[in-house]
Amino acid sequence: MNCLKNLDAFLLISYGAPYIEADVVPFLERLLGGKNISQTHREKATIKYYDFAKRNGKFSPLNEQCQELLLGIELEFDKIGSPTRVYLGNLYWRPFIEDVIAKMADDGVSFAKCFITSAFDSTAGNRRYSYAIEEARKKIGDKAPVIERLPLPFDQPLFIESQAEKLCDEIIRQKNNNNKYKPETSIFFTAHSIPKSDPFVENYVEQLNFACRAVMEKCCSICQDLCGVKWELLFQSQPINSGNHNQNSQWLEPTIKDKITTLVQQTTEKEINVAKNIIISPIGFFCESMETVNDLDFELGDICKNSQVKFARVFTVGTMPKIYKMIVQLVNENR
Repeated sequence: MNCLKNLDAFLLISYGAPYIEADVVPFLERLLGGKNISQTHREKATIKYYDFAKRNGKFSPLNEQCQELLLGIELEFDKIGSPTRVYLGNLYWRPFIEDVIAKMADDGVSFAKCFITSAFDSTAGNRRYSYAIEEARKKIGDKAPVIERLPLPFDQPLFIESQAEKLCDEIIRQKNNNNKYKPETSIFFTAHSIPKSDPFVENYVEQLNFACRAVMEKCCSICQDLCGVKWELLFQSQPINSGNHNQNSQWLEPTIKDKITTLVQQTTEKEINVAKNIIISPIGFFCESMETVNDLDFELGDICKNSQVKFARVFTVGTMPKIYKMIVQLVNENR
């Protein structure tokens, strides 16, 4: 008998995002509640979501990504004959973690494994979810299911392979579409910037660098065109209240926006020869979100418009079949 057959349930937890316009303000109130953020910055955050929806047609791709991920995991359980029930809960928007865990209790779930759509350790990107799970369980009391978190996947072979395959596919695409292609590509990995004061910041940066190096090594074994290509870890999505240099300096840098802006300025001023083939890999983001699309596709696209700096962006790995398999393997290995 497969050891997964005795597992009550599986819980996927993510950040959450607004579905419609009416969701935006209450979503941000939950997200920003208790934080020292001015009303002006709160209004700017609201406008940012509205503007994004006008440009993208939806308020975020994250909800659809998580549903696709959950379905992939459910199908992977089915493949191995496990009747495990799957649930999805979010930290900042419906379905909320506390409501989903309460439903699990009502459904008679006593034990579940949990995977959070975050590959790297930090307070906001990892620990906060654990706090939310425990708070929800305390509210339920004795009937609350035991929920055990799975390990962060930053060093998992299938996570590394998925990231590498995305990069290799893009470099091959560029090569096939450009007869004058030159292997002078720069690769910029990006992750969410976090405060330098975060108690887990060293873990975060160390894990990111480990994953980036592992991805590049794997790329070299898959696609020789990526052997020896220069890469750099950059950061993005600083908080809305980082309004001046002193505030920004308290968050991880350099930023992808500053890097690309400088490259565009240098090519315009003809100061240096800049590698024009840039591939951006948002390794720090598990699924596509408003931040990956807005910060990378829209903002960087606007900066590079009509310049000599051209870039391509690979998509996040969260909805790749190897990721579904990895998650179910983690469940199996951590029984």
